[in-house]
Amino acid sequence: MVELVVLAALAFAALIVVGVLLSVFSVVGWFLWLPFKIIGWMFRIVGLLIALPFILIACLLGGFGMLLGTGVLMLPLLPLVAIAGLVFWLFRDRGRTAPQARVVN
Repeated sequence: MVELVVLAALAFAALIVVGVLLSVFSVVGWFLWLPFKIIGWMFRIVGLLIALPFILIACLLGGFGMLLGTGVLMLPLLPLVAIAGLVFWLFRDRGRTAPQARVVN
């Protein structure tokens, strides 16, 4: 029975040693790959700076295209807007005109 307890303790210690070794190798590997990651980030930044004017041009063209499409879709509403303007012009309050009969104080 004591042998099983000792064997379990040794297995647990072996698992701890393996876990610590894996974490140490992981940190060392991360530090070894860090310069290459930084170089990759620099390439991404340079690529973004090169592509940024083209991205902005594409956004502007897309915005103008959406405005053009909206204008074309709103074109059938022009007769309704004209009728509404005519009705407004006909029924608007033209201000106070002189009444027919004056009240004298």
